[in-house]
Amino acid sequence: MAYRIHYKDIVIECNTVEEALQFTSRLKSVKVESVQGEHSGVYHNTENISGGSRWTEKRLKEFLSLIRNTNQYKVLESLLDNPDGRTLPQLLSLLGETNGRILAGVFSGMAKNVKKVGGDYNDLYSCGHVNIGGEIQKEYKVTPSFRAAFEQYGKI
Repeated sequence: MAYRIHYKDIVIECNTVEEALQFTSRLKSVKVESVQGEHSGVYHNTENISGGSRWTEKRLKEFLSLIRNTNQYKVLESLLDNPDGRTLPQLLSLLGETNGRILAGVFSGMAKNVKKVGGDYNDLYSCGHVNIGGEIQKEYKVTPSFRAAFEQYGKI
């Protein structure tokens, strides 16, 4: 499957998602489209061009103190412990729940707490889809910038 990256007036064609991600990781905001129309959209690079992020030591510690002893904390801890990500069923099992709306509330709460400390939830986690045994499932991961800040500034 081919992918087209639109950046300003330039169109770059890539054969794989990995190749497209290599280009987009260096750009601030790009439009990516699949030739078949799947996985299209506008993607914003949440790290600035110099490679830094909004996660400072103070912001990280404030955020972690807001979510201590909550389901948000459990989910974040699981995502940090599993760099390859966790699927929706795995996170629901962690919380002892079966209803996906519970997890939506957890991520909504996380986004609000990130905003309280002056961060951007797009710089905390990402959500995509993965094919496991022929079944498409949602998969959540922490961003590389959050993982780096967490490893530098503090452990849960």
